[in-house]
Amino acid sequence: MVRISYAEVYNEKLLDLLGDKPAANDKVGLQVREDVKAGRFYVKGLTDKVVKDATEMNALLELGQ
Repeated sequence: MVRISYAEVYNEKLLDLLGDKPAANDKVGLQVREDVKAGRFYVKGLTDKVVKDATEMNALLELGQ
């Protein structure tokens, strides 16, 4: 299984390019969080979609553009 996410850092804001709507509050953008137990960082609220092949992935990348 392959999941794809697409984000952009612009004017020090992290924006979700695959979400149905722009970030809930464009003034703040998304936030990077740390999962201490898992030892990783993640972006809270970032959309991720499962893709079956390269064609679906390219379509999502174009959507994000």
